Amino acid sequence: MKDRLFRLVVPLLVYTFVLNPLLRVLFLNDRFHFSGFGPMWFVATLIVLELLYIALRKVINKIKMPKVTFGSVALFVILAGFMAFLVRIKMPFTRNVLINITLGFFVLYVLMYLLGLIVCRSGALEKLSMKKGWVMLVIAVMSLPVAYFCIFHHSAEFVGGGSLASLAYALWESVMCVCVSYFILSFGKHHVNGASRFWQGLAGDSYMVYIIHPFFVVGFTRLLENSGANAFVCLMATLVLSLVCGFIVARLLRVLLHKIGYQWI
Repeated sequence: MKDRLFRLVVPLLVYTFVLNPLLRVLFLNDRFHFSGFGPMWFVATLIVLELLYIALRKVINKIKMPKVTFGSVALFVILAGFMAFLVRIKMPFTRNVLINITLGFFVLYVLMYLLGLIVCRSGALEKLSMKKGWVMLVIAVMSLPVAYFCIFHHSAEFVGGGSLASLAYALWESVMCVCVSYFILSFGKHHVNGASRFWQGLAGDSYMVYIIHPFFVVGFTRLLENSGANAFVCLMATLVLSLVCGFIVARLLRVLLHKIGYQWI
């Protein structure tokens, strides 16, 4: 647990007080100052949840985990989406509550943490099926028109407020999170688990990529925004360039950090 806290707390502090202000100076012409967690709100929330889990672990260990079935997962998807919808009636996900944290997204994040806890402790991870994983991926892809319809045809309504578009978008998010998570886990279990050094290296670098990715995403976005190219082309170019550069720089940074004795990333 000590290693996990080092892995979470130190990057959070470095990003919040050094990298995020630097990002704003470089790309937003802002002054160097504290401006929130940025994308590391995810890590800040995870730290809180981990500490709560530590405090309640003895109680949780006594609870019999429910069996994970297709029906229970479907019920989770519906309830999670509906709960997010209810929160967004008063708190649209565009409204920050505390340093880049929005309650509209927070609900699903916490529920996915709980689902992960149940899946892990119930032994469901060992039963992941690649066949079902492909089904989940198909469902996720087929659900994309819902997001498109909400975002581009009801852009003022889908963020919250109790509209039908908000409900549809909240349910879509829940479907997407669960389906994509299942596919990634099942694919990893059946095709990447115990894989080559290349894949193991990418897996090891992925957390560092997450920490530094805003520099590449924002940087390439600013670089391409006045290029005159099609928006979709710019999006794909930003995605590919950010991934490639992110993993290259992440590898170099991890090698450097390991040489000076920091082993938690």
